[in-house]
Amino acid sequence: MIENELKLIDYLEQNELIFKYCRLCDLIIPDHHSAENHLQLKSHKRTRDDMGIKDHEDLQFSIFSFSSQPGDIEKELLREKEKALKRKWKRIKAQMVSCAIPHDSAATCPGKDI
Repeated sequence: MIENELKLIDYLEQNELIFKYCRLCDLIIPDHHSAENHLQLKSHKRTRDDMGIKDHEDLQFSIFSFSSQPGDIEKELLREKEKALKRKWKRIKAQMVSCAIPHDSAATCPGKDI
């Protein structure tokens, strides 16, 4: 499974990914369909009418276009790794602070918490 994920990431790093999503129908519009074709489907019109959205507002509110340029995924993965390292660093720092002995106590009783 990890091998397939790596292949997918490699593919997306080298190729631009563009797709459209209809939030009213909750589905991804295939490449061979255009957004206008999807808006003409009976199921979409029925959903639009049930939600009370007018014809002229339909394209504006229902269709989202997503695109990914080659290299975007690598940058995002690096950001996520950086965030994880920062969280880990903060946790370790908090543990060190909680285990530290104040300087005054360390001078009078070395190795003992007061």
